[in-house]
Amino acid sequence: MLALHAQADILPDAEQAISLETLVAGKHDNMFASGGDLLPEIGPTRTQHWLRVPLPATVAQGAWILRVTEVELHTLCIHWPIAGGAYTTECTGLHSRQSAGRPWHSDYLFDVPATVDTSRPLYVRAQSNTWLTVPLEAMPLEEFMAQDHHGEFQWGLYHGALLALIILTFLAWLDQRGPALLLFAAQHLAFLVTSFGWQGRPMEYANWPAAAWWTAHAPPVALAAYVLLGVLLHQVLLNTRARMPRLHTAGKVFVCLAVLAGAAGAVLPVWGYWVLGPLGVAYVVLVLAYDLWGIRQGIVAARFTLISIAIMLAAVLLKSVEAIGLELIDPRDSLTLIRLGALVSGLFMLIALGADLRAVRRDKQRAEDRLLRRTQELEDINVELLEFSYVASHDLKEPLRGISSFAALLSRNYSDKLDDTGREYLGIVSSSAKRANQLIVDLMEYSEARNKPLETHPVDSRAILNDALHDLADLQASSRASVQVGDMPTVGADADMLHNVLYNLLDNAMTHTAAGRTPQIHVACAEKDGDWKFSVRDNGPGISDNNLRRIFTLFHRQDRQDNERTGVGLALCKKAIQRHGGRIWVEQNGDEPGVTVYFTIPTDPTLLD
Repeated sequence: MLALHAQADILPDAEQAISLETLVAGKHDNMFASGGDLLPEIGPTRTQHWLRVPLPATVAQGAWILRVTEVELHTLCIHWPIAGGAYTTECTGLHSRQSAGRPWHSDYLFDVPATVDTSRPLYVRAQSNTWLTVPLEAMPLEEFMAQDHHGEFQWGLYHGALLALIILTFLAWLDQRGPALLLFAAQHLAFLVTSFGWQGRPMEYANWPAAAWWTAHAPPVALAAYVLLGVLLHQVLLNTRARMPRLHTAGKVFVCLAVLAGAAGAVLPVWGYWVLGPLGVAYVVLVLAYDLWGIRQGIVAARFTLISIAIMLAAVLLKSVEAIGLELIDPRDSLTLIRLGALVSGLFMLIALGADLRAVRRDKQRAEDRLLRRTQELEDINVELLEFSYVASHDLKEPLRGISSFAALLSRNYSDKLDDTGREYLGIVSSSAKRANQLIVDLMEYSEARNKPLETHPVDSRAILNDALHDLADLQASSRASVQVGDMPTVGADADMLHNVLYNLLDNAMTHTAAGRTPQIHVACAEKDGDWKFSVRDNGPGISDNNLRRIFTLFHRQDRQDNERTGVGLALCKKAIQRHGGRIWVEQNGDEPGVTVYFTIPTDPTLLD
């Protein structure tokens, strides 16, 4: 190792007005001062110093390390003398940063030119944001590599382990999608940024302004983000909103302060650091309150988060006492303890996350079991109700058939023995029995539309419509209704349900007619927005706005005096269409008479041939 400081001469250049050409020309020789054994203070970044160093004859071609000490961030330009009286310039950034005890060493990597001329001096241009007060030394790269680099190894190992922890947590979040995992990864990424600079990494001279900004502004912002995310992580893990509302409110205030501290650090780092001191104390107090309260309430995760915070706090306190000159342990070991504390703290926080995830899975499993039991109970109830409806309908039809039969016998055999009032009463009995029987039939069809398995197949809707018209032939003839049919495609549907829907809609259109107007009905279907949209249009008397909202309600009849209708048909249509995943609605025909009933069935290509 060569001690260059012993022969170095120094020239301050606060205005940065001196150039290499004027130095080589000897215009500033009388301005240089001897460096002696220790270099005088050089810095800060806004200033510039020139060093003139005689080159020893032992300097050989190859890679050399230039070492300065206690310099956090600076750049150096080396002007090598080469054959022919010229100079070649190489500017570089920090190559490595290690500690072989105290003070810190900053090492720079340079290539000695093959044509180096050791008979002329070497010029070094130095810029720094700290003070350079210690020796300037040089050594071949081989000698540098042979030295102990445990500090660099620890630094790289720490960053690698922390980065692996972040990546694994993020991958776990991709699988679980839990907010706590994402907050944990983000918090430790912020912590990684606080301890990550450009020490130990080569960088071109042109990139150093950005590096200087990053090193000055990123740590306070990252520290603010670290404590902010730490509070949010505790709030999610311990569910403070529900379990500790007052402390949760305090956490909201803290988050606002952390945002302000981060903004202050981004504008002026000094402000950020002044705010972060008390903010860090508030962070520790708040999360300790969270953890102690969580332990009191029996939250398992709170125990591990408390251990995590305690480990990190102990490591920080051991490092902090160095600021008052109390070194309880070797400074290098205290820094190692900080790194180890961060990793162990992160591991315990992961254990807390695991406990939280296990609790979430346990609660989820319990909820799924409850849902499964409730679903099974509902299925059993539906089966019982379906069986009951079949039995009840059968038992109800028997007396109704008896009533209808005996009413018919009375009408046929004893009609001449009854007066007009008696015959009227007998007609009411017969029609009431018939209506009650029809009500039972309609309710059974409604129950089937609601409960029977949906058997969807590709069906020809035109053929289904023709079957419905065939069943309504007598009604169509008596009402003299005209039915026009447009395009009717093949759709994926339950044939029986689609038949019931078309039958009831056509039955309503033929039954509800305006006085003196022949029913005109138009049925069509078209594909729209991924659905088959059916329409049944009539020219009847229309529907009032009040009835328009209730028309699909069970037992609703537009005309309460109409004793022939049961009020089940349109409710059955709605249930059948809902079972198909569609919807049904009614619209007025504008200025024209009548209404149009629309219903949709989703298009499903997998059901079609």
